[in-house]
Amino acid sequence: MNDLMLLADNATTYLPTAITGVDFTQVLNEITAIAPSLLPVAVACLAFRKGISFMFSILRGA
Repeated sequence: MNDLMLLADNATTYLPTAITGVDFTQVLNEITAIAPSLLPVAVACLAFRKGISFMFSILRGA
C-alpha cells in the first residue's frame, strides 16, 4: 500500500512539469499542415455516401 502512495505522490509532482514542457504550437502546426489533404478526403467520403444513398433511393423507387 505504501508503494501505491509513493507512486501517486510521484505522479502528482511529475505530471504538471511534464505538461508544461509540451509545446502546443507544434501540435497546431501539424494540424494545419494536414488540413489541406484531409479536407478533400472528407468531402469525397460525404459525396460517396450521398451518391450511394441516391442510387439506393432510385433502386427502391423502381
